[in-house]
Amino acid sequence: KPTLAVFADTGHKQIDPAFSPDGNAILFNSLTSSETSFDIYITKKTFNSWTKPERLSDSINTSSSDFYATMTTQKHIYFTRRTKSNDIYKSHFSNNRYQKAVLLATSINTDGNESNPYISKNENFIIFFADYKGGFGDTDLYVSFNKKNKWSLPINLGAEINSTIGEFCPSIDYSKKLFLFSRTEVVNGKRMDNIYSYPVKSLNLKKLKKNARWQ
Repeated sequence: KPTLAVFADTGHKQIDPAFSPDGNAILFNSLTSSETSFDIYITKKTFNSWTKPERLSDSINTSSSDFYATMTTQKHIYFTRRTKSNDIYKSHFSNNRYQKAVLLATSINTDGNESNPYISKNENFIIFFADYKGGFGDTDLYVSFNKKNKWSLPINLGAEINSTIGEFCPSIDYSKKLFLFSRTEVVNGKRMDNIYSYPVKSLNLKKLKKNARWQ
């Protein structure tokens, strides 16, 4: 049965927890009752607990909502920033600090909504949701592949993952080789979110990469 995380603060709204690839850090978002935008925080594993959450620097956090952060093995962070719409940004980790976040390429970001980026631990692909035209409905999950720091045109993950309602929150459990994501729908006026799993091998990422196109 789920229990409250040791670093949880019930006086704040805290969402979108994501482990670093080595399991020694957790990124999440926090919002107090007096704040209007989310910031990204990090807590690190100690010998028998977790450190007090620390707000990431202004290289990542802004007056806009910055949220849904995931990390690579090299500690680079990918996240969403909400301004006029949702877009995906990257902050490069070097010299033991995070550099100013930059907007990902126009092959991914558009005038629409791109959000919830899950970056693979080796930074060779990214899965995220978008409301691109031609999808199955609401928001769909897409994958884009990295080749020499250029991102391919996003590929829809298909009807076995996406539906006429919204899919979001992608992640991968490498130990169990499962792709995890959430699906949302409104039932009798109430929003219902559920978590789904799907074998990673059935995503056929190698085949999708082979068919990927770059601008």
